[in-house]
Amino acid sequence: MRVLTGDECGILKETLPNLKKEKIVCLPSTASRRKGVVSLAWTNKDQDVSTDQQFASLHLDATVTLWERSNESTRSFSKYHSLREICNVFKDCTVSETNRPLGLAAIGDDRLLACNTFGQATIVKPLAPEPIVQRFETVSIPQIGTVESKHELLSCMAVHTESNKLALGGKDRETIIIDTASTKQIFKCKNLPSDPQTLLAPLVWPTCIEFMGENGGNTFAVGTAHHEVRIYDARVARRPVQYTPDHLLEYRVTALCHNTKHHEHEIFVGDAAGTILKLDLRALGRGTCKVNPLRYVGPGGSVRGLKVRENKLVAVGLDRMLRVYDVKTTREIESIYMKQRMNCILLGREPWETDEEVADDGDIDQEDIVRDYVDSDQEEEEEEDDDDDDEGDGGADDDGEDSASSGDELDDDDTKHNFDADKVLYRKEGEGSSDDDASSPDEVASPENNDQDVEPLAKKTQSPLARKRQKR
Repeated sequence: MRVLTGDECGILKETLPNLKKEKIVCLPSTASRRKGVVSLAWTNKDQDVSTDQQFASLHLDATVTLWERSNESTRSFSKYHSLREICNVFKDCTVSETNRPLGLAAIGDDRLLACNTFGQATIVKPLAPEPIVQRFETVSIPQIGTVESKHELLSCMAVHTESNKLALGGKDRETIIIDTASTKQIFKCKNLPSDPQTLLAPLVWPTCIEFMGENGGNTFAVGTAHHEVRIYDARVARRPVQYTPDHLLEYRVTALCHNTKHHEHEIFVGDAAGTILKLDLRALGRGTCKVNPLRYVGPGGSVRGLKVRENKLVAVGLDRMLRVYDVKTTREIESIYMKQRMNCILLGREPWETDEEVADDGDIDQEDIVRDYVDSDQEEEEEEDDDDDDEGDGGADDDGEDSASSGDELDDDDTKHNFDADKVLYRKEGEGSSDDDASSPDEVASPENNDQDVEPLAKKTQSPLARKRQKR
């Protein structure tokens, strides 16, 4: 299975988690946050492996780029080329902290829908001669200079590909559903009732939206900045039918994921602290949860993307790691360091077991040479040991020449007895150091056995003052 990721510096990468291989698809000439990747989407919404050839990326400078896999080999790894780059997608091209691209999604017929935080939506057909098909506004834009114009209006979006419904939400703005065909609002969520004691209404700030089920986009989940997950059903009521209790989540919800085919009654939640939980919708009530959610341990930063395929959960975030978990056991299967902070993720439609076939391409076996960490003190000690060994080898050669000239050879048993330089070696009188008359270790005299031989040597070692005293 292929995993495409986009980071905040504008770099696109394709990864094979099963083989721990990752390669760069697009490396900009100058890495800049202005070219950061905001969202990724397949150009065709059909779930078919044969259509898994083109995808589009939305960048922070309001640019949409279309990518296509190389025609040399349909199973080539990280071989993509840019087909087209569409600039100035939105009507107002001025990018700022309050006006920035929000997301990108496919809506059918090779069309893409892009939206920004000011509520400006654009339908793009990348392969058409004129790529910009339609522009419309989803919310009323405030006048310049007002208080509302100084803050972003929207903070999250989601698209239901089958019914072509667009969901939007922002700070102090309830989630709304817009029909992309008529560009009209068809549903608006309603807040929970006010607290009976304080008479204060709960704060509203949707941060992520995820459509659930195959019911025409009527059921969807909303994660809020006030550590809460709400489940809505447009066929039943405008207020949430289910929502998490206050103590369940502690931080801002940043990612939601749901897979109808394999995990119909489960939803995965990621927050700003790196916590990933699996909520069972059957045990979730209105502010109650009968079963404690399962937690996936590992991330050390905000979770920016969650995707589920078969029995695998893929997560990326600001900790620069791509992690793959087993959904049932919550065990971390793979973990790959991606070098940059990830913003979005896109899963290929190929099965998980096809990584071995893709690995047959010879270009993915290029390994980065990384030197093992060695402490500086340890390096100095190793260098000193090497210098001592070199000096010892040189000294051994010099001693070997002297011993060859003198002819003194010792057995292995006698070499264990090493005399210090300050000690005196006692030898027999009349022995020389010639090669013919080489002294053996057995002929070395000791003070106990050869007292007469000790006297001449002892006299030689006495100082002149001691000799005078002895004569007196």
